[in-house]
Amino acid sequence: MSSEHTGSPDPLVRLAAVLAGAGGGAHPTPRELAELLWLARHMEPGADDRGPEGPEAPAPPPAPAP
Repeated sequence: MSSEHTGSPDPLVRLAAVLAGAGGGAHPTPRELAELLWLARHMEPGADDRGPEGPEAPAPPPAPAP
């Protein structure tokens, strides 16, 4: 991937570190990481996903008055 630098940590190590930071310092077990990745693969995008239509997108121009 172009955003990865040579010598950067393994993506799973980075994921574990992010989860540890969010969870108060306890690192996830290998099984927890596997379950999380399995779940993420099986999830479908929800209607609440922030895509181009999200609040950051510019509002469409107003419709002309009749």
